Order: sequence, then structure tokens, then C-alpha cells
Amino acid sequence: KIGPSLVTFVWFGTHLSGLLGIVTFGVILLRGGESDLTYRIPFVLAVGPSFLAMAPILRGGLQERPVGPEELRSIRARFLAIPEVSCLILLVLICSCVLLTITTFLSLSPLVICAISVVVLVVVLVAFSLVLSPAIAKINAYALIQNALTLHTSSAGFYFFVDQYEEYPDGPHISEFFFSTILRIVGIMCSLVGIATYYRYASRCRWRTLLLCANIAYAIVSFADVLMFSRVSRDVLHIPDHLFIITSTVLDETIKAWHVMPLNLICSYMCPKDMEGTTYALLAGCANLGEVISRNFSALLLHALGCEPRGLPGESAQFDNLWRASAASTLSPVLVAVVLFQLVPNVAQGERLVHDPRSATA
Repeated sequence: KIGPSLVTFVWFGTHLSGLLGIVTFGVILLRGGESDLTYRIPFVLAVGPSFLAMAPILRGGLQERPVGPEELRSIRARFLAIPEVSCLILLVLICSCVLLTITTFLSLSPLVICAISVVVLVVVLVAFSLVLSPAIAKINAYALIQNALTLHTSSAGFYFFVDQYEEYPDGPHISEFFFSTILRIVGIMCSLVGIATYYRYASRCRWRTLLLCANIAYAIVSFADVLMFSRVSRDVLHIPDHLFIITSTVLDETIKAWHVMPLNLICSYMCPKDMEGTTYALLAGCANLGEVISRNFSALLLHALGCEPRGLPGESAQFDNLWRASAASTLSPVLVAVVLFQLVPNVAQGERLVHDPRSATA
């Protein structure tokens, strides 16, 4: 019953802390310039808060209690009785290592990397769907497929925004300080608005309705990137680049909160009793694996369209097809949501989703 309230509280605190960190980094960047020392100072400053975060944990803030030998043996026996869960954990670890190896240590073409990513996606999807209980397997499949097929253009978009006249004469030519600090501050503040409005207006909606509407709204808002990358926003609509960028960031981050929070919350509702940590880690790990796979798919899309800027002089041609990549990234998640919406339970938030509260497997 208090799931939406708890998630709202945690996310609100996380974003407020992030806002403080971005403001601090922005002040350091503005006053210190772009020297190596300037970029090292934030890491030094982060050491103190990192240690302070351990204080409430050590003082029992997580409300955990010591486990005796008998109870520990009972917990281990229960996990040994369901080896499928341990196999899934091992599978996620192996797949993560495979993806890390092919993208970091091997010089493979984007096409080969994507082919391996497809194999990893199918293997993980089939394994989780066969082992987990139907209710958990369905929402896991939805999150995995949607994350994997949510394409990104941010790597090329970064250079589109920050390239100066020498690199891209027709670009918006915004400063790195504006991109890394001002936009991030605006984005976090709008995320807070999205979190608050989600709790106020959407915390009692049905899962299926909320996720479908959030995906459609996010696709509509993301279309602003297509207008920006095609320069329609400036040349046809006559909207200044800085104003358009801020406006699209406001809408994008607000709607994104409505999409991300329900997915995190529904995963927590899928956790059986006494297996909460393990089950949530499995679902979150599987969803994060989908995120990694989506980056590989996005790299192939940008490579195929010739959008591979590097901040070098005279790279205007690298942005000619960026709007097409942005259009694909806008449509892909909403198409997945429309096709797979039946996998999302059609019940209100707060209602029971798992029929057997003590088992995560089929």
C-alpha cells in the first residue's frame, strides 16, 4: 500500500542529492576552468559524503537484525532447494562479462557486437521466462525487451550540442558548462516535479494504463530532438536553440519520471517474501543488461547512418542523418509498449501481483 510513497521518498532524496552535486561541480568548473585539477576536485570532495552515508547503515538504519547460526542454515537450505535462482544469477554474470569483453577489450565491428548482443538477449529472455513464475516472467520480459530496444543518440548528440564553429558551423554551439551543469540542474529539478506529480496524480493508476500512457507521452516529447537535429526548430519554427533545448529538457525529464518510477516499483512488488533482495537484484540486473544491449544497438544505428562525430574540425557531415537516428529512438520504445502491453498486469498499484508470496520460480 505504501509502495508509491516509499519510492517517491527515496527518489526525491536521491535527486536532491544529485542536484547538490551538480551545483557544486558547476561552481568548481566555472571558477577552476578546464584543467586536470578542476576535474579531480569533485572526486576528492565526494569522499567525505561517501563515508557519512555509512553512518546510518552502521547505526541500524536499514532495520536489519543479526542472524543466528540456525536461521542462517535455514536460509541457505532454502536457496539450495531452488538452484534455478542461482543459475539465473550465474547466467546474468556470464552475459555481463561477455558484453563487457566484446565492447571493451575486443576490436569488433558494430554489426558483430550487435549479433552477439541479440544472442545474449534471447538466451536471457528464454531462461528467465522458463524459470521464473509467470507473473514475474512477464514483467521481466517487458522490462528487458523495452530497455534493449530503447535506442539512444546521446553519444552523437553531445558533439552536436557542444561542437563549436570550427567543428560544426551550423550547430547550436552551446558551452560545456551550459550542457553539463545548467541543463543537468534543469533536468533534475524537472525530475523532482515529475516525481511529485506521479505521487499526486498517478500513484493509484493501473500499471498497464500508466506505463502505456507514459511511453506515448515520452515519445511525443522526445520528438523535440528530431526537430532540433534536423534544424527545423531554428530554421522553420524560429525558436532560439538555447530556449528550445531548455524547454525540451523540462518536458523530457518530467515525463521520464512517470516512466521510470513505475518500472522500479513494479519490480519491488514482484519479490517473494524472504527472497526480496535476491529477486529484486535479478530483475534489476536483467533490466540493466537490457540497457547495455540497447547501447550496442544504438551504436550500430549511428554507425549505419554515418553519425560518428569525434569533436574534430569539419565534421558537419556526421550530423546529416542524426535526426533519422533520433526518430528511430523516439518510436522504438512506444512501439514495444504498444505491442507488449499485455505483459503488464492490469491491476492498480498496491494490489498483490504474485500469487505465491514465497516462491519466485515456476
